[in-house]
Amino acid sequence: MPEAAMHRCPGGCGRLVRRGRCAACSVQQDASRGTVTARGYGYAWAQFRPRFIAMLVHAGVTPCCGAALATGPKTSDSQCRTEGRINGAKLHLDHEPKLQLDERTQAAKVCDPNRIQLLCSSCHALKTTAEQWARLDAPAWAKHDGPRFEPILPAKGVGGQNLPWIEPK
Repeated sequence: MPEAAMHRCPGGCGRLVRRGRCAACSVQQDASRGTVTARGYGYAWAQFRPRFIAMLVHAGVTPCCGAALATGPKTSDSQCRTEGRINGAKLHLDHEPKLQLDERTQAAKVCDPNRIQLLCSSCHALKTTAEQWARLDAPAWAKHDGPRFEPILPAKGVGGQNLPWIEPK
């Protein structure tokens, strides 16, 4: 089985890693994140999650990736929804817009159903990665408009043939 391609550590150190962060940046990130409660996800948040799912069901919204209340966020963060897939596995409650540091201590802000959307693990990871790249002032080749990173590929293969995944212009 082929090994994963090397990429730069998203922690900003520039080391090449096969996946995730290098060990030094992982330790630094864990230390800087604080505890779950310090990040705003304490008792009130634990009580809010099942209430939010119940609110969706009561409003006639299927709890799946990309779901939000009618008064909630309107985003394109859910690739599942964009592709017409109903994915109800491993759902994360995601804040949009993202919580600011001063809001993390305010239960009313943390548990505001009008700022919450459901995202599956995959879509949530893509959104988080995009936010991390944005904070790092990512290089131009890594910037994008949506949650997915699209590789930069040559339009022509060896001998000038069109490659099968590139639409000729």
